[in-house]
Amino acid sequence: MTGPISINLATAMLALFIGNVPPTATVSNITINRNYYEITGTSAASLRNQMKSLGPNGYWAYTRWRVKWSSGCNLRLTVNYTFPKLKTPDNVPLPLRKRFQAMLVKLVAHEEGHGQNGRDAAAEIQAANCKGAREIIKKYAAQDKIYDKETRHGYLQGVRLDN
Repeated sequence: MTGPISINLATAMLALFIGNVPPTATVSNITINRNYYEITGTSAASLRNQMKSLGPNGYWAYTRWRVKWSSGCNLRLTVNYTFPKLKTPDNVPLPLRKRFQAMLVKLVAHEEGHGQNGRDAAAEIQAANCKGAREIIKKYAAQDKIYDKETRHGYLQGVRLDN
């Protein structure tokens, strides 16, 4: 098994060198914040309406990532997630509560895709020794928009709460 691993590693390093894949460097200074807003509906329609009206920027959930760096290229990545939370889960009928929890798992996975864009941006900035950092951030911010368009804000990944 050593042979294929060495070949795969060499292939990955070559691809990195010629620029075909994003860098795999890791950023050690990462802060992850999970924030919640409360919803109280007892039907799928009321939960959807509350998530739309109470959620950040009109979305059911939101991820904001930010990369900061110093003149010595010391990076800091902060990822802020905001999710809905049932204020009184016992008031929600059990079948709906289960559907909400299943949707929430998919919503978290979708938002983590946005968080990964922040990680990839930070790793690429680090690999570039902070040269062109602002352009790299713009590239991954654009990737966030593409990701939402391709997934219809997670809908195609199962982020929905049907009646």
